[in-house]
Amino acid sequence: PAMLLKPGNKIVSPEMSHHHDSPSNHKSQQQQQPRKDTQRQFGQQTKKVEEHLIKTATSIIINQNNRPVHNNMSSPRSISIETTSSNNHSKPHTGGDIRWDAVNSLKSRGIKIGISDFRVLKRLGYGDIGSVYLVELKGANTTTYFAMKVMDKASLVSRNKLLRAQTEREILSQLDHPFLPTLYSHFETDKFYCLVMEFCSGGNLYSLRQKQPNKCFT
Repeated sequence: PAMLLKPGNKIVSPEMSHHHDSPSNHKSQQQQQPRKDTQRQFGQQTKKVEEHLIKTATSIIINQNNRPVHNNMSSPRSISIETTSSNNHSKPHTGGDIRWDAVNSLKSRGIKIGISDFRVLKRLGYGDIGSVYLVELKGANTTTYFAMKVMDKASLVSRNKLLRAQTEREILSQLDHPFLPTLYSHFETDKFYCLVMEFCSGGNLYSLRQKQPNKCFT
């Protein structure tokens, strides 16, 4: 799925009067204090949840590979989001999928799919660790479109996001559900990691909900 813009809630502070000792100014400050305390508590809880998820993901990957994942490599060429587990899992719900047929057709001809096998059409969006592009697979018997997530290796290392990228690839490779995007292929170049995923032309559920009255489905 896309790496996506998710606008947060914006809290507009009351306008501050130039007369700092006025009753209205004191009232505004008293109203702001509980809100700031709530935001601080929410931020602390969110941080704890994120730390727990990272530890859990790290444990899963270490157990699967029987070795820890090191993400402090100095050179982008020497790092990888590849693991020893295979992504060739059975995906029953994708039977008859023309995208799988196109990818497997190239592989059957001994072609190791790489970035040169795709035609970039436009940029769809970007997220915390990469940009997503609409691409078309070259050499396929039928026109097939994919969403390709491109992640910069050097940026992942400098921002300590390598484990997150590896975890995302590992999870996507095992997913098989009609409501979730499929990972069809993945590869890397000297500078980038690329995930070739299902292109969802309708957008994402979050954006659709934000457009609804009161931002909820009825």
